[in-house]
Order: sequence, then C-alpha cells, then structure tokens
Amino acid sequence: MGISNRSNKGEDVEPKIRFYPRMLTSLKDHIVLEISCGHSHSIAVTSEGKTFSWGNNDNNQLGVEGVDFAERPIEVKGLRSISIKSASCGYEHSIALSVDGELYSWGQGEGGLLASKTQS
Repeated sequence: MGISNRSNKGEDVEPKIRFYPRMLTSLKDHIVLEISCGHSHSIAVTSEGKTFSWGNNDNNQLGVEGVDFAERPIEVKGLRSISIKSASCGYEHSIALSVDGELYSWGQGEGGLLASKTQS
C-alpha cells in the first residue's frame, strides 16, 4: 500500500501528502503578503487587503458558509468590503486585523477564543 495520485477511475487527483513544495496557482494573480496555518485550514492576506481561506471548515473557520472543505482558496465574503492588514489561524478559528485597527473573528469560539460574547 502506498501513496497514489490516481483515483480508482484512473483520474489524476490531489495527493494527500505532497513531498515537494509547489506553487499555489489559484493565488497567482494576487500578491500574498501574509499566510497563516491552523490545525487543518490556512488563510492568506493579499496586497489589496483581500482575505482567502482554504482547508477544513467544520466550525466555519474559513468564514464561508455551505462549504465543508475547500481545496482551493476562497475569498472570505464577510470581509470583502473591509481592507485586511493581517490574519491568523487558530486551531479551528480565525482572526483578522483591518487597516483601520478593527478585529474580526470567526469559527470555533469555545473558551472565549473569539473574544466576544456571542460565539458561533
């Protein structure tokens, strides 16, 4: 038993383990200034202040509804009208800092991780 890049139908599929670095072509049209990785999700901030996330979304840590798992970066829709300066991933939550100094948090909020009275 080994690692294969082929499905049982003979189609090429994304490998579960990648042994060598590869460029994320889905963000090639953006200048990524910052990236953060959580337990099973990642987030990137671009020079335009846009925020993209991908990976596991069990607790809405991607900030995208209706998606269980995103294989490619998806823009965080709740932040589209906000210019983001920095973002970071926790275990199953994310937080972003706007250029105006406002903090935004989403995902698993147990134990006060989202730093707000309401938790998702």
